[in-house]
Amino acid sequence: EKHSVESLPETNLRELMRTHLNGKVKLRLAGDLHHYTRHMPTDCLDKPTLIVSGGGGAFSHPTHCFRDRIQVGDEKDNYERVCAYPSTKVSRHLSYLNLWQFRWRNWRFDVLWAICYFGISTSFFPLCGVYDDYLEYNPDHRP
Repeated sequence: EKHSVESLPETNLRELMRTHLNGKVKLRLAGDLHHYTRHMPTDCLDKPTLIVSGGGGAFSHPTHCFRDRIQVGDEKDNYERVCAYPSTKVSRHLSYLNLWQFRWRNWRFDVLWAICYFGISTSFFPLCGVYDDYLEYNPDHRP
């Protein structure tokens, strides 16, 4: 379903960008994802630079899953990624480490879960013969 520009909730911002701030805004900054990327316009240089800067000491989102060339806005302005942190190569490497080496790095977590699983699962087994063994070794029921 297509929506017109006027029906979008950010129409005031779009109108402001088209009229009063047209040609004056040189940077659009966002921080919603935990990585750093910078896209520069390829067609004309009077378009704003796009930056996502959301590090802040948190975990890092991957950068290798985003395209290097994007189109932005109603006019489909072409942008090219000129910088990313972590780089595409490092981001891909970190993703593979998360997939394949998580267990090797966090083996203590697996041991903890194994102990918990053993304790919970053995509580479900019936204790057949335990009372008979108790009577055999302690017939007078002395503590």
